[in-house]
Amino acid sequence: MSKNTQITSKKQDKSLLSKISKLLNNSIVQTIIGGVFLLLIEYKIGVFQEVKRNSNYSGSPLWVDITTLTTIFIFIYFLKCLRIHFNYQNYFREEFSSAVLSTIILLIISLVLSISGQQMFWYPLVAVSYIVSSQKLTVSQTSWEGYAFLSVLIMLFYFIAFIRHQNWDGLKSIQQHQRDQRSEPSNIFSEGIGEFKRILNHWGTLEKYSESDYTQLLNPLEQSEDLISQAWKEQARELLRLSSSSYVIDQESGWHDKQGCWVGRNIDTGKLFFIYPAQAKLSKQDLDNFVRYSREFAKSQNCQISELIVAFRENRDKSLTPTDSYKDIRFETERNLLEKLVNFTDYSNNIHKRVLINKLPESALPLDDVYVSSQLLISKKKRADENVEDYL
Repeated sequence: MSKNTQITSKKQDKSLLSKISKLLNNSIVQTIIGGVFLLLIEYKIGVFQEVKRNSNYSGSPLWVDITTLTTIFIFIYFLKCLRIHFNYQNYFREEFSSAVLSTIILLIISLVLSISGQQMFWYPLVAVSYIVSSQKLTVSQTSWEGYAFLSVLIMLFYFIAFIRHQNWDGLKSIQQHQRDQRSEPSNIFSEGIGEFKRILNHWGTLEKYSESDYTQLLNPLEQSEDLISQAWKEQARELLRLSSSSYVIDQESGWHDKQGCWVGRNIDTGKLFFIYPAQAKLSKQDLDNFVRYSREFAKSQNCQISELIVAFRENRDKSLTPTDSYKDIRFETERNLLEKLVNFTDYSNNIHKRVLINKLPESALPLDDVYVSSQLLISKKKRADENVEDYL
């Protein structure tokens, strides 16, 4: 076997071990493995089925097994919630939401099991403790007060978790920051389900949000104060909005501060458009970052892009920018946008008519035939060759 083949084989082995390690670190996989392991133990030992032989309980053996597993997993996930709560500085809010949501789902399942089995879900574990102490457990049917107590317990748990979620001061992920930037509503259920999807679809790990890192890597359109002014930012939005009645830009949520661009919607097509107001020349990297961010944001919103617009304050900044390489971007200047707001054709035609066609009062000549341009007198002895208009 050649050396290159051995190196390739080792890399494949490492890749396989890495995938197995990630799979075993998956909380959902751990739960499934734990459940199968407990079922195997119960199958071999049958400790929970001793409940029926040491008490007057006459319920289904399957109910005992399922309820016992549910109770154990409630205990495990509740401990996980506590661990995240007290060590919040090491966990993301999405992880807290998924742990709370898992616990709530298990508690609801336990309520259903309690009602169907006419016993509280913790009964098998209590019965086992009696078995260990060689005592016989007398079983009585649970009244509605027990179910009401469990329902209140679930609501109380959610209320406490909701307060903790709203006042989260642990790690902040990039995904959470992006949701906050887009003013998307976030709650335990949406974040918990999102975390489940991320784990099941292998969408990578949560990354910590850092103001400096995000500015350099994930907020590519971040600009210094000398590149974009507040006045031009607002003016560019207004000029684009007035140029077409199809453009709708929300003044409050349309501006993405970290990205330095406006995001609006074309009401005729339903597609998104992006406005990048620039007050200085842009490099190729600036434009690449603008295009990349626009595409990523549109993809996250499941929308298509109608138009990408870069608005310059000065024409010289546009001339110094490599615009020829970006056919998908519409480059505008303040002057161009202003000209598009008003149609000067009628005004120009009127001036043309007054100068070249209309006759002067009491004359058969138009203004153009009698107009004499003023000459510039540089000194008393010398007259300039050029007229005043050309000189100015």
